[in-house]
Amino acid sequence: MDGAAIAMLRLNIDFSVLFVSDTHKKCHKLLERHEPKHIYTDIMDVPINDKPYVDVYVFTPPCQDFSANGKQSGADGPRQTGELMGKALRYTREKKPRLVLFENAFALTHVKFRPVFRGLIKHILESGYAVYDKVINANTCGFPQDRRRLIIVAIRNDSIKCKFQWPEARKAVSLKTIMDSKTQQDVPGRLPKNAMGKKRCAKAYSECHQNGIDPRTTPVAVDIDAGEKFQVYGVDECKTITRVRGGCGGPWISTHGRRFTTRELLKAQGFAPTDVPYEELKITPRQVGMMVGNSLSPNMAGCVLQEALWSAGLTKEKPQFPIMSHCA
Repeated sequence: MDGAAIAMLRLNIDFSVLFVSDTHKKCHKLLERHEPKHIYTDIMDVPINDKPYVDVYVFTPPCQDFSANGKQSGADGPRQTGELMGKALRYTREKKPRLVLFENAFALTHVKFRPVFRGLIKHILESGYAVYDKVINANTCGFPQDRRRLIIVAIRNDSIKCKFQWPEARKAVSLKTIMDSKTQQDVPGRLPKNAMGKKRCAKAYSECHQNGIDPRTTPVAVDIDAGEKFQVYGVDECKTITRVRGGCGGPWISTHGRRFTTRELLKAQGFAPTDVPYEELKITPRQVGMMVGNSLSPNMAGCVLQEALWSAGLTKEKPQFPIMSHCA
């Protein structure tokens, strides 16, 4: 969905997209909106020398091989994450972009995958970069999702204008802010029809009542698709929207007695509905939901790029990222 390009637009940066890549042809419809000079389907098929130099290089390989919610098959997993990382590291070493931004599952920092994580950092350092890494929660970037992601920022040593600083935490907007206006079909406190969903919501609502929270007036976002072992819910925020959860329509919202609408799902990930004209492009809500779960949030990218672009000397003044723009 090219969240980094959307972030650059919100930062009011004059830029061009030189190349993008995604194996899913439906994603190409969205990527085309930023008029990239090259759209690659499988980046593994493109020789490094055939890809143009860029000042800002963003790579976000699939996270499922490392995610705590996945099978944790690692760098050699079915999604070729290790090979994709290797390709990105070779591009960084040979093309030497001034700024590199990497995003993936925070579980990459866990003991099981620490050799991969350390190897990643080592390769970038040896390519001539100052490297910074941090696990950032989306709810510190202005939008209501508990979503922890590993961010690595690398700035070419000869491009450093000033020391890079991680962005200050920004308070997330209330889940109420991104919700569409209620209709007659919305019934606060209504439970899902299926037995598992009903059980998940009843348990979550009961726990909320015990803590003095009324789910009919305070939005409680319940994952109604998870097994009992992985049952989660968020109060005035949603838990991590994954590819599978997004494809199902997202969590059940207690104040409306239904799942997210597609518009709400996009806003919960930091996108404005106008960023993704899925109906015009004939992309189904299910496909949009899966893309949302796989995407880099524009809010997270924007908060980090605000600092990184300035540190790398790519802007004359430090740009300011507007966190509320996705709630329109």
